Amino acid sequence: MGEMKQLSRAIEEFLNRLPSEFDELVNCHDVRARQVEHHILASCHCTMKGSLPITQIHDVTAVLEDRVKEAFPQIYRVTIHPEPFEEKQ
Repeated sequence: MGEMKQLSRAIEEFLNRLPSEFDELVNCHDVRARQVEHHILASCHCTMKGSLPITQIHDVTAVLEDRVKEAFPQIYRVTIHPEPFEEKQ
């Protein structure tokens, strides 16, 4: 398995251990790490409760990005794309 694919899986596993710490977070998926010149960039989609205000989504996303960079210092930039989770009634 390639280095970036292994890193992507490690990031996804790390993020999916975090929902217990964040009430707003449902799950994270589609994690991709790639190398661009001398930098490693990571992106993913995180599903959050659909009723959250945009300011709260932004705050949670910023904390998640920081947590990933702390856990994986080789990553230069993390971009999280929030997605709404709508509970079925």
